[in-house]
Parts: sequence; C-alpha cells; structure tokens
Amino acid sequence: MSMMSATDLSTHIIDSDGDVVIVLQDPNRAFAPWNEAGSPEMARPPSSLGTDEDDEHEGNPNVHRILVSGKHLALASSYFKKMLRGTWKETTSHLPAGRMEIAAEGWDLEALLIVLKALHCQNSQIPRRLSLEMIAKIAVVADYYQCKEALEFFSQTWLESLAQEPPNTYCRDLFLWIWISWFFGRQSQFRQTTSAAASRSTSPVASLGLPIPGAIIGLINERRTTAIAAILQGLHSTLDRLLDARYCSFECNAILYGAPSKRMHSSGLLYPRPVAPFLGISHQELVQQVLSFEPPKWWAGSSRYDDRPHRCSQSSFKHILGNFNFFISGLDLSKMGRLCTHDETDTLVGS
Repeated sequence: MSMMSATDLSTHIIDSDGDVVIVLQDPNRAFAPWNEAGSPEMARPPSSLGTDEDDEHEGNPNVHRILVSGKHLALASSYFKKMLRGTWKETTSHLPAGRMEIAAEGWDLEALLIVLKALHCQNSQIPRRLSLEMIAKIAVVADYYQCKEALEFFSQTWLESLAQEPPNTYCRDLFLWIWISWFFGRQSQFRQTTSAAASRSTSPVASLGLPIPGAIIGLINERRTTAIAAILQGLHSTLDRLLDARYCSFECNAILYGAPSKRMHSSGLLYPRPVAPFLGISHQELVQQVLSFEPPKWWAGSSRYDDRPHRCSQSSFKHILGNFNFFISGLDLSKMGRLCTHDETDTLVGS
C-alpha cells in the first residue's frame, strides 16, 4: 500500500509543491467577544502548540491541513523564518520526503488562508473588499506570524474600500478599529477611536483579547480616569469656594451653593463622591450632566411680578463651573512606537 502524499492529505493547497503543512485545529474560535451588556469578554487565546498524536487531527472535520511552501513563509515572516531554521516543539516531522507539519490553533480559517496567499504572492486570489471583522482577524494572524509588511498594499485597499467609518459610540467595532488602525498605522482613525473609547467608556477598557499593546490600553484608561477626576474635583472645589464666597447678597450666595449641590446629589456626584475607576460614569455623559445644570430663577423683590429675575455677574453656572470638552484627546500614533514593545505579556491573541 503506497503512502499518501502531502497533497492527498491536505484540505487546502496554497502550493502544490509545498514542503510544509500547517495543521489548523479548533478553527474559527470566538473572536473579540462582547457580551450583551456592552462589555468586553476575554477569549481563550489560540495556540500554535500542537499534539504529537496523529489521530487527533487525521480525518477530523474541525482540522484543516494547509499545504504551503516553507521558502515563501521564511522569506515573508520572521516567525516562520526562525521556526524553519531551528527545532521547535511546535513542529513535528510527520510527512515523508522531509516535509514538516506546523500546528496552529484557533485562527479564523479564511483569515489564515488570505495571509498565507499573501505570503505566497498569490495576489489575484486575494479579495479587494473585506469586512471590518475580517480585516481585524487578518491583522491578528499577521501580527502573530510577524508578516505585516506582506499585507501593506492590501491593507490600504481594504481600509479605503470599507463603507463604514469608525464609530463614535462605545461598541465592539470601536475596538476593532483601534486594533487595525494601530496595526496598519492609520493615524487619523487611531486618534479618533482612542478618543471615543476614553470619552464614552463607563468602565476601564480592555483589549477584547486583541493584541493591542498594554501601553495603549493603559493610556486610554489613564486619560479617562484623569478627565473624570478633574471634572469631579472642579465641582467639589466649586462648592467649597461657594461656602466662603461673598456675592451680592446672602440669598444669591445660598442659591448658588444650593442649586449645584442638589444637581450633583440627584446625579450621584455629591456623596459618596465617586472614586476611580469611576464605574458607571462616562466622561461624555458627565460633561453633558454638568452642562445641563441651570441656575434657578429667583426674584429679589417682594413679588415676582414687580421685578425682573435676579441677575449679577456671578449668578451664571457657566461662570462658576467653567468649560468642559465633550471628548478626551485621542492618542498620537507617532508617539506610541517607543512606548509599545511587542511583549507577550501585553499580547493576548483572540481568534
């Protein structure tokens, strides 16, 4: 009985003369999960660690065997270049004639195939239009295998053909945009989406299992916390000043102190005073609340029909509370490179 060839065993053939088979197990694992409450969940990261037992993947419909060229992989990917030069526990020699198997786990199958076709310069087989979801999945695979340069041309085409713009709402797509704008170096989208995340989140943000560097997540959370704390400090400092202030009359002073106190109390901002990480509070909603504070109208005369409402130079909440920006400034992509190193402790790959 003749031994079956690598081509016979493969479910996908990128190079029919290939000498490497990538064995993808547990494909299409949950990617960047987001629960119904609008909060990120952590996905179990995929692994490239395989098994030594053939029958765990032979004939298994949840296993895909992709025949590729080791030379093409090594030329375009520093990850594969190191792997194919050395003896890694991730590689096992199951195939005849010197062919090698490389185990992979959890990747989206379509995303992996597109990346492998790009590494093999099969440009005509690569789609020019992709969804935001698929672009993000491809970027995760390319990040793991360290082959971003092979996708630079295609990434420009994919992003320019996207019908949707980055969202200004706090949602899962916002984090997909943060990830791809960071990975593919899109300054405008990166600044916009990191601003939206810091401004609209009601809790510390997380990476959703995407390999967004921890330094970026940390800076988003730091800016959110700092901005919210500054507004709350401003409100409470204002009340402290009003206790000692001497405005045009006792009544004016009392009203200017009492009105914002009641507004802050009804908004849950007075006591107990919110503390970091300010769960349930978004910067933008807080600014809207503060700007909605309006001083009550009152009359200094004995009858409201005899006099005009009280007015003095100090009786405007805007004068007292100051001006606030709706959006926190986004991050500058050009300054992130030296802060973000490709550290495995900051990289949780979800696919």
